[in-house]
Amino acid sequence: MAHVALDDEARHEIYLWVDGIPLSRSKGYISRDFADGVLLAEVIHHFLPKLVELHNYQSTTNSEAKRKNWETLQQKVLKRLQLKLTADEVDALISAKPGAIERVLIRVRSAIMRVSAKNEEHHSKAELRSDEHRPQRHLSAASRSSLPADTASTTNKQPAPILAPRPLPSYQSLSANSVSIGLADLHDGTSITNEDAIEENALLKQKIATLEKLLTVKTERISALERKIEHLEAKLKQSNGA
Repeated sequence: MAHVALDDEARHEIYLWVDGIPLSRSKGYISRDFADGVLLAEVIHHFLPKLVELHNYQSTTNSEAKRKNWETLQQKVLKRLQLKLTADEVDALISAKPGAIERVLIRVRSAIMRVSAKNEEHHSKAELRSDEHRPQRHLSAASRSSLPADTASTTNKQPAPILAPRPLPSYQSLSANSVSIGLADLHDGTSITNEDAIEENALLKQKIATLEKLLTVKTERISALERKIEHLEAKLKQSNGA
């Protein structure tokens, strides 16, 4: 797996992302929590449930059992996400080396978003093909109003079925509705494919959500530091007054 830069912002982003995912054990020290590979399997299963069979991964503190989990995860899941862990990376994960799991999670999140965007595109295309081949048997309300009374009456005897609106993609898919119109403007007129538009739209929305959370965290941190400064200043005044 290629080297991934890990600065403070990237670290906070991945922590916030993981915090939004329900896991089977309480979150403590992330390197130790993910050392046996079970939680990474749960993370991927949360977004791509058909890709992961959770019964293949057992919680363990044994190094060899951990390695078996990682080998299974790599063969059955990561390979299908076009990700590969080196032997050194697996060793670092098993030994809970700081920064190792964060780098893997960054790559995994990117792969999940890519796959989810493609799945959404394929689903949209399938619906479009289905609509194109569906006979247009029902006239619109405006068309019926322009027909003679007897014709409109006949038409009204066969009302068009009301189709339930398609639900918005869930957070699990990490993909929002495709919004291709206007995205070309972000590229100074450069044409982009529908797949690129879907993926970029998902990435941008995820980035915005993450930055908003980061802003909240930083604002709270600033407030805490300001309160600490006020407390120290008050303490200094008391000391000087004494």
